[in-house]
Amino acid sequence: MSDTNTIEFPELGLGPWDINRVAFSIFGLDVYWYGVIIAIGLFLSVASGLWYCKKCGVKADDIIDAVLICVIPAFIGARVFYVVFSLDKYVVNGRFSWADAIDTRDGGLAIYGGIIVAFAVGWLVCRRKKIDVFAVFDVAAVCFPIGQCIGRWGNFVNAEAHGGQTSLPWGMMINGQGPYHPTFLYESIWSLLGFVMLLLYGRYIKKNSGEQFFAYFAWYGIGRAFIEGLRTDSLYVPGTSLRISQILGIVFAVVSIVCVILLRLGRLEKVKAAINGAKSRKRRPQPAAVQAAAGTSSEDSKPQSEYKPLFSDITEKSAKDVIINPIQPDGAPEAQTAPEADNGGAQTDDESTERSDADGSDNIG
Repeated sequence: MSDTNTIEFPELGLGPWDINRVAFSIFGLDVYWYGVIIAIGLFLSVASGLWYCKKCGVKADDIIDAVLICVIPAFIGARVFYVVFSLDKYVVNGRFSWADAIDTRDGGLAIYGGIIVAFAVGWLVCRRKKIDVFAVFDVAAVCFPIGQCIGRWGNFVNAEAHGGQTSLPWGMMINGQGPYHPTFLYESIWSLLGFVMLLLYGRYIKKNSGEQFFAYFAWYGIGRAFIEGLRTDSLYVPGTSLRISQILGIVFAVVSIVCVILLRLGRLEKVKAAINGAKSRKRRPQPAAVQAAAGTSSEDSKPQSEYKPLFSDITEKSAKDVIINPIQPDGAPEAQTAPEADNGGAQTDDESTERSDADGSDNIG
């Protein structure tokens, strides 16, 4: 792949531009625009997630933890997905070239591989931290399109991920050939529209957590299924003429639309609980403020077997030792202790209660 590409949109009067793929060099190592643009897309994606997370009831610290853990596996997943479905490029003289397989400076990241791995690792992080999986997934679904919108311009710099020839006025000329469908631009615009759609969905339509997550897959799946059909560098299912990204796009779109409907009808609550690990999680004690607001106490949450009689520690003998007397006139003793040997002077609880009631009634004005 050449380090410099000439790109223009002749019908629109834009270009030509001679675009060098190398952004700068550090100690003799070239840093490509492709990586720089991907990094910018990642930064904006994380920033939008930190901005939006409060609307989904997720802490910013939890988002940062998830990003730090998920980024590298997602990057690896995107590369592995690409290599697996284009093995012919990495077999040299009958041997697999690991050096070429790990070299991503010329591109070669499959977005579906990154998305699948990112959500899989994110699920593990949420289970580990005991936070709502689908609330975090909703945040990710909103911020992912921003990263994709920006990241597709790395394909523009590399003069890749374009479609077949077209007579449309926005056809793109690459190194004097074409014009081609600028499919990178189609997907960038589609992702931007998806970002706006998901924000509006969350504000005006959303009923339950998880809806934006599935709405994202439905939106992106529909767009990718159409756009992929125009591309000339698609990844195929080995031994077939089926485009893998097109198949995934259709499957994800259909399944996600069904899931959104079921979520809105409240039919996936048990599934969500299982994914969150609710069955295996012990009930955590609520703070006192929350208990007070709910009209409950910590005693209400105890199992029945933990309740004990209030005076279970008082023995029968000690109960007989104390005699409760009614209120006496000033100077008179308030309580007496009966001798153990003579129970004749002991009063029963009923007698004490009757006397107390009688004295109390005399004091009522």
